[in-house]
Amino acid sequence: MLLFFTRSTQHLQSNINLPIAHTEVKQFRDGELYIKVNQPFSDKEIWVITETGAPAENLLELFFLLNALVRNGATNINILFTYFGYARQAEAKQNEAATARVISNILKLFPLGRIIIIHVHDLTTMQSILKFENKIHYKFFIDIAKKFDIIAAPDRGAREFAQNVAEFTEKPIVFIKKIRPKQEKVIIQSINDETVNNKNILLVDDIISTGNTLIKASTMLKKFGARNISAAATHGIFSKGAIKKLESCPLNAIHITNTIQQSEKGGKFIKTYDIASFLESLITENTPG
Repeated sequence: MLLFFTRSTQHLQSNINLPIAHTEVKQFRDGELYIKVNQPFSDKEIWVITETGAPAENLLELFFLLNALVRNGATNINILFTYFGYARQAEAKQNEAATARVISNILKLFPLGRIIIIHVHDLTTMQSILKFENKIHYKFFIDIAKKFDIIAAPDRGAREFAQNVAEFTEKPIVFIKKIRPKQEKVIIQSINDETVNNKNILLVDDIISTGNTLIKASTMLKKFGARNISAAATHGIFSKGAIKKLESCPLNAIHITNTIQQSEKGGKFIKTYDIASFLESLITENTPG
């Protein structure tokens, strides 16, 4: 077995105790990428650990690495996506680019074995366009949830996942309904449970991007009398200005994993959990022999 890390996931490399191969990656002055692998791989089980969020260069690096591996004889190639960028665009209208489908179609050009994605967004739609296994590190959420009285789903998309977390921890759950009249704009309509007064609430979701959903949800929970409100999500994207806005809302803390490399911004407010051991277990469990 050999592991290859794209530059977007190299922050996870030092804490995974499996054989790691070297990839030579250069970037020319005009922005072009150069990728080289330094040995043949005809008899090796290969795992590529990557994430394909912005910038788009991350996707190109993945495609070029897969091409280099195939050209060097690799036939047993598996991919572990710590974060699958563009899954939020899995459903495209007639006049929109079907970006998730385009990426999936390119991946199908390579002789891939297993594809694992960590906590993919819009699971049903994504599985209709790409064959993969969706894996969620529930232990991360369960360990945090133990400190709270109630689990909350900030929107309909998080409902099933939040229900699972609540069942695993034997906690009650509340659901928050919302409408999204415009892209990245959130309006909370109602909350279907008024039992949050003086309770500690944990909001759970797959992704935090603009933070608008969490801000609206935590504000409403506070109005209902919630005492302590925190959030936990697998992927912390944090678009420009998001952390500053989140620090000003009723949330006490945000817990995320490092599926996406995090900067130092956020201080003690953003608490990051290393997911490397979980990834290692997924790789070993899904590798023959």
